[in-house]
Amino acid sequence: MFTPSAKDLWKTYNQFPQPTPLLTRIKQDCYEYPECSQQDFFAHQPGENNNLNAAGPPDSVAARREANRLQQRRRLANESPEKRAARLEAQRIQQHLRLASESPEQRASRLQALRERQRYRLAHETPNQRASRLTALRERQRIRLASETPDQRAKRLEALRIRQRQRIANESAEQRAMRLADLRHRQRIRLANESPEKRASRLEALRLRQQQRLASESPEQRAARLMAARIRQQQRLANESKEERAARFAGIKRRRRMSCSTQSSACPSLSVYVPRKPLPPLLRSPPPAPPPTPFHTPPSPNHAAKQAFRRTG
Repeated sequence: MFTPSAKDLWKTYNQFPQPTPLLTRIKQDCYEYPECSQQDFFAHQPGENNNLNAAGPPDSVAARREANRLQQRRRLANESPEKRAARLEAQRIQQHLRLASESPEQRASRLQALRERQRYRLAHETPNQRASRLTALRERQRIRLASETPDQRAKRLEALRIRQRQRIANESAEQRAMRLADLRHRQRIRLANESPEKRASRLEALRLRQQQRLASESPEQRAARLMAARIRQQQRLANESKEERAARFAGIKRRRRMSCSTQSSACPSLSVYVPRKPLPPLLRSPPPAPPPTPFHTPPSPNHAAKQAFRRTG
């Protein structure tokens, strides 16, 4: 059952001319070709007539279509806001009814035709059309993201994470390597083109997120993180080349020199890098104290015998 507002919308919708069905338009266009009109329109098999490089319609048909498009564009440009809102609402209602009553086969064929048309349109668009399309897409996305509620944002991000997790779980080794290489390339370009203000804000946001993450982690998470960092460092040091090792030591000496220049005390010699000795392990209890040593050492027996012989001598 429709609400009274929906009935009014249907009355408003009936005032507009009904659009010609897609199948009727295809048949009308087909009958204008002599080689197409002689064939049975419904004799083709599914999947045929999907060639993206097929020849286009004749000039007369293209001119008629262009005239119809211009006429429709002028009619839409001259309509009032009320008529435009009513027309769009009627189109939405008609689309909802059509989508709700379609069968799974109709839905699959509709989506397949939509993908074919989109692939054809993207394959034949000019660079200017592509730039304008991407600009309009970014503008619509910016408006949609600026007007969404926190609940909508949380649902969108959760759905995005689920789709990304499924895509990553189903990708092959080659797809994973290509994705990571493309990700590194885009990140390198983005970091090379960012301004000093953007770099400072990015590093500050990164530090804040890291501080929040470290402050909220549990002891088990901290131990696992440190263990993983040690393992990664050991693997990196074991697989580094001589040039990478020399560059790493040069960076360490440069950082020591920079930190030493800010201190007032004298710095050690920086000509040779001497790694710090590891600290001894901490004992749980202090070692026992040595036994006390007497202040006077008792004389030996030979010394006592010599002293007695001298006295009696």
